Amino acid sequence: MCVCVVVCFFFQAEDGIRDLVRSRGLGDVYKRQVCNLEEMKTSKESARCCGGGGGVRYGYKDLSLRMAKRRLSEVPEGVEYIVTSCPLCIRNLSDAGAGAVKVIDLVDLLAMALPQESS
Repeated sequence: MCVCVVVCFFFQAEDGIRDLVRSRGLGDVYKRQVCNLEEMKTSKESARCCGGGGGVRYGYKDLSLRMAKRRLSEVPEGVEYIVTSCPLCIRNLSDAGAGAVKVIDLVDLLAMALPQESS
């Protein structure tokens, strides 16, 4: 079982995933519990932006990468994946040097929980 940190803003990560699962009828996927969820050091209302959106990355690339590196410094030890639903976070955090921690979309996490088809 992997260890994930979920990059979410303004709501608790696990509640957000549960709501998404319920609304899409993916209850069995959630019950399989693909990973142990960890929170970033700053999360929910105190979460920081990675600097990838709002034109920051395009207009102020150095600032954008500094913001992403600061966000990466908040990832707990032992995390294998950073999970987000924002494509700009995926790109910016990866470019800032996520290193051994892979940045993936929430949909990728759910796909990891689906049963594998046997050949």
